[in-house]
Amino acid sequence: MRGIAKTIAATMLLGAPVLGVLGGCGGAQNGESAEEREAREAALIRQQLRESWTPPVLLWQVAEGMVGQHEPSWVMASMPYGATLHDALPAPHDEILDRASHVVAEVDPGALELPALYETYRLSRRDRLDRLLGAGAWAGLRTEMGDLLPETQLRTIRPWVLSIHVARIRMAEAEADADQRRRVPGAASTSSVTNELIEFARTRGTQTEWLDAEPTTYISDIEAIDQSHWVLALRDQIESADAARARMDHVRVAFASRDESQVRAACAEVNGNDPEAGVQLRAMIGIRAQRWLPEVEQHVRRGGALVAIDACTLLADNGLLALLYGTGLRIQRLGAPPGTERP
Repeated sequence: MRGIAKTIAATMLLGAPVLGVLGGCGGAQNGESAEEREAREAALIRQQLRESWTPPVLLWQVAEGMVGQHEPSWVMASMPYGATLHDALPAPHDEILDRASHVVAEVDPGALELPALYETYRLSRRDRLDRLLGAGAWAGLRTEMGDLLPETQLRTIRPWVLSIHVARIRMAEAEADADQRRRVPGAASTSSVTNELIEFARTRGTQTEWLDAEPTTYISDIEAIDQSHWVLALRDQIESADAARARMDHVRVAFASRDESQVRAACAEVNGNDPEAGVQLRAMIGIRAQRWLPEVEQHVRRGGALVAIDACTLLADNGLLALLYGTGLRIQRLGAPPGTERP
């Protein structure tokens, strides 16, 4: 009886299409035992589930009240490099790009282009990057940068700027390896969910907005992490390139899997062997999430917003998604495998 009850409960959840399939079978077939009937009905239900399945996606529908009574909004995990918009929003979820009335991102990607950072964020006069890194890492950095910058300028740039750039180089190498392409020395990854999303929105005439209207606010969070940790990170990326590349690849693969636990694990690896940097990065995530929460909540409550947040910031245990669950909004992950959704 318990098996029959489970089958009936599943049928009620699935709705009319399955009822029609089961009803068309005419009940138990001649000579069919109760166990055989239950197995047959369960197989039909599994078939219906497969037919209605959509790909898992790191996308959450958010609404003020019951969907249908209020226009929903959406919050999605994004990537600044190493993934494409198709990776983030495969069909049929990409229809949300047409439904969104406005797109909200953390900061204007155009304001974070590397040439501007090179010019603006320089070391103090008493510091020199070659001395901070040491001879071996400095020589490796010069090789990585190639002809992009003259040595005299390179030694004046703050370590965090170059650490982010070298991370993009490692990501580009991981992408080339995955696609069985030849690596291009010094080339940085150009695939970006965030950039593609903003470009798509602008092409369609969809309004774009930023959670940090001033890029300096966003950058000040990065600069709050001690310079010594950025030096260690940059040195590690140069001297342990294979390990750094593997970490970037883990993030890329985890994001493409659209598995929350895999993304969280890959994000936790990014800092390599510097646990203190991980502590400071977690603090930075918390600061950003708290700062963005009121504005994100305002956007999603008015409906029609598509909010794109870096996956590591969105999915951290102190990240924006965790804070949104405490606002009373109705939140539903779209395309989530059964049993994996948060209450």
